[in-house]
Amino acid sequence: MTMSLKPTQYLRSRVASNLIPSRNLPKAQVLWIGCSDGGFAETKTLDLLPEEIIVHSNPGNVLSNDDLGIASTLEYALNVLQVKHIVVCGHYDCRLVNMSASKSPIRGWLRDVNYLCEDYRYELERIEGLTERNKRLVELHAWSQAQSLLDMASIRKAQREKGLEVHAFVYDSAKGECVELFSNIEP
Repeated sequence: MTMSLKPTQYLRSRVASNLIPSRNLPKAQVLWIGCSDGGFAETKTLDLLPEEIIVHSNPGNVLSNDDLGIASTLEYALNVLQVKHIVVCGHYDCRLVNMSASKSPIRGWLRDVNYLCEDYRYELERIEGLTERNKRLVELHAWSQAQSLLDMASIRKAQREKGLEVHAFVYDSAKGECVELFSNIEP
C-alpha cells in the first residue's frame, strides 16, 4: 500500500472489550492485522470468540503492495467473509519497528517505517527519551497503515456499501491493554 501522509494528530482511548460486540456466532466479523512479534491474544483484547476474528500477522504489521498474503487476506475478508471491522494493531516495544532506523537485514520490508522516520524526523527528535520516541513511531506506523487501507478503492467501497469500519490500535504490554487512535481533525 502506498504511503499517504494524512494528518497524524489523534487522540488515544482505551479499547473497551465490547467495542465490537460479540455475536456469539462462529462467523468472522473482524480482520486483525498485527505484528508477528506482538505476543498477545487478539480475541481477549476484544472479548470475541476465536471464530469471530481472522488474523493476519507479519513482521511489523506492514501493509505492502509486494505482499500477496495481505492482498489475499483482504480480498477474502472483504468479499467472502464480509467482515465489518478491520483492525491494524501495532504494539509498543516492537523490536521490528525500533529496528527500522538501523541497518537491519529486513530494512526493505520496513521501508514504510523508514519513510515515517524520515518524514517525522524533526518531531521524533524533539521527543525526550528513546522509549517515548519509539512509542510515537509505533503509533505513527499503526495510524499510517490504517490510513493506507482507507486509500484503497475496495475498502472505500466496503465502507460505503457494507458499513466497514477501519481501526488503528496499539497494544501496551505494560498496561495489558489496547488503545485506539482517533482522529481529532475534522474532515
